[in-house]
Amino acid sequence: MKLKDFLKSQGHFSSDINARIKSGQIKVNGEQVKTNIDLPFGNDVAEDKLKDHLKDITSDLGDFIFWNICSNQNWVQSLKIFNIEDVMDSNIDNDLTKFLQKFIIIRTSKMQALVVERS
Repeated sequence: MKLKDFLKSQGHFSSDINARIKSGQIKVNGEQVKTNIDLPFGNDVAEDKLKDHLKDITSDLGDFIFWNICSNQNWVQSLKIFNIEDVMDSNIDNDLTKFLQKFIIIRTSKMQALVVERS
Protein backbone atom coordinates (compact mmCIF):
# COMPACT_ATOMS: atom_id res chain seq x y z
CA MET A 1 0.00 0.00 0.00
CA LYS A 2 1.28 3.46 -0.87
CA LEU A 3 1.82 6.04 1.87
CA LYS A 4 -0.54 8.51 0.20
CA ASP A 5 -3.35 5.92 -0.01
CA PHE A 6 -2.89 5.02 3.64
CA LEU A 7 -3.02 8.64 4.80
CA LYS A 8 -6.10 9.30 2.65
CA SER A 9 -7.79 6.32 4.33
CA GLN A 10 -7.02 7.98 7.68
CA GLY A 11 -8.84 11.18 6.66
CA HIS A 12 -6.02 13.37 5.34
CA PHE A 13 -6.58 15.48 2.24
CA SER A 14 -4.68 14.56 -0.91
CA SER A 15 -3.26 18.05 -1.46
CA ASP A 16 -2.10 18.22 2.17
CA ILE A 17 -0.41 14.82 1.86
CA ASN A 18 1.38 15.86 -1.34
CA ALA A 19 2.61 19.11 0.23
CA ARG A 20 3.86 17.32 3.35
CA ILE A 21 5.65 14.64 1.34
CA LYS A 22 7.35 17.22 -0.90
CA SER A 23 8.49 19.29 2.07
CA GLY A 24 9.72 16.25 4.02
CA GLN A 25 7.32 16.74 6.94
CA ILE A 26 6.21 13.10 7.00
CA LYS A 27 8.46 10.63 8.78
CA VAL A 28 8.27 6.85 8.78
CA ASN A 29 10.10 5.35 11.77
CA GLY A 30 11.98 8.60 12.23
CA GLU A 31 13.19 8.93 8.63
CA GLN A 32 11.99 11.75 6.38
CA VAL A 33 9.94 10.63 3.40
CA LYS A 34 10.36 12.61 0.16
CA THR A 35 8.40 10.28 -2.15
CA ASN A 36 5.20 8.25 -2.04
CA ILE A 37 6.76 5.04 -0.69
CA ASP A 38 5.28 1.56 -0.41
CA LEU A 39 4.29 0.55 3.11
CA PRO A 40 4.66 -3.11 4.16
CA PHE A 41 1.01 -3.75 5.00
CA GLY A 42 -2.41 -3.91 3.40
CA ASN A 43 -1.23 -5.45 0.13
CA ASP A 44 -2.76 -8.85 0.78
CA VAL A 45 -6.19 -7.57 1.89
CA ALA A 46 -9.18 -7.41 -0.43
CA GLU A 47 -10.20 -3.87 -1.42
CA ASP A 48 -13.64 -4.12 0.20
CA LYS A 49 -12.14 -5.19 3.56
CA LEU A 50 -9.16 -2.83 3.54
CA LYS A 51 -10.80 -0.02 5.54
CA ASP A 52 -11.73 -2.35 8.41
CA HIS A 53 -8.30 -4.00 8.30
CA LEU A 54 -6.53 -0.64 8.55
CA LYS A 55 -8.77 0.36 11.45
CA ASP A 56 -7.79 -2.84 13.28
CA ILE A 57 -4.02 -2.40 12.84
CA THR A 58 -3.76 1.39 13.31
CA SER A 59 -3.70 3.36 16.55
CA ASP A 60 -2.64 6.75 17.85
CA LEU A 61 0.90 6.84 19.27
CA GLY A 62 -0.28 7.90 22.73
CA ASP A 63 -2.83 5.08 22.90
CA PHE A 64 -0.23 2.61 21.66
CA ILE A 65 2.24 3.58 24.38
CA PHE A 66 -0.42 3.52 27.09
CA TRP A 67 -1.92 0.13 26.17
CA ASN A 68 1.26 -1.70 25.13
CA ILE A 69 4.24 -0.21 26.91
CA CYS A 70 3.16 1.35 30.23
CA SER A 71 2.57 -2.07 31.81
CA ASN A 72 6.30 -2.88 31.56
CA GLN A 73 8.34 -0.56 33.80
CA ASN A 74 11.66 -1.51 32.14
CA TRP A 75 10.30 -0.37 28.80
CA VAL A 76 8.96 2.84 30.34
CA GLN A 77 12.39 3.63 31.80
CA SER A 78 14.05 2.97 28.44
CA LEU A 79 11.66 5.33 26.67
CA LYS A 80 12.34 8.05 29.24
CA ILE A 81 15.92 8.05 28.01
CA PHE A 82 15.40 7.38 24.29
CA ASN A 83 12.76 8.55 21.83
CA ILE A 84 10.47 5.69 20.73
CA GLU A 85 11.32 6.29 17.06
CA ASP A 86 15.04 6.08 17.83
CA VAL A 87 14.58 2.81 19.72
CA MET A 88 12.70 1.25 16.80
CA ASP A 89 15.67 1.57 14.45
CA SER A 90 18.45 0.97 16.94
CA ASN A 91 20.86 -1.94 16.92
CA ILE A 92 20.05 -2.69 20.57
CA ASP A 93 18.75 -6.23 20.98
CA ASN A 94 16.24 -6.51 23.82
CA ASP A 95 12.55 -7.26 24.42
CA LEU A 96 11.46 -3.68 23.72
CA THR A 97 13.18 -3.43 20.34
CA LYS A 98 11.92 -6.88 19.33
CA PHE A 99 8.38 -5.80 20.21
CA LEU A 100 8.66 -2.45 18.41
CA GLN A 101 9.96 -4.05 15.21
CA LYS A 102 6.43 -5.39 14.67
CA PHE A 103 5.19 -1.82 14.12
CA ILE A 104 5.69 1.25 11.94
CA ILE A 105 5.35 4.81 13.23
CA ILE A 106 4.10 7.32 10.67
CA ARG A 107 4.48 10.89 11.92
CA THR A 108 2.50 13.43 9.90
CA SER A 109 3.20 16.42 12.17
CA LYS A 110 4.79 17.23 15.51
CA MET A 111 1.54 16.43 17.26
CA GLN A 112 0.17 13.53 15.21
CA ALA A 113 1.70 10.09 14.83
CA LEU A 114 0.09 6.80 13.91
CA VAL A 115 1.31 3.34 14.80
CA VAL A 116 0.58 0.58 12.30
CA GLU A 117 1.17 -3.12 12.81
CA ARG A 118 3.32 -4.71 10.12
CA SER A 119 1.68 -7.56 8.27
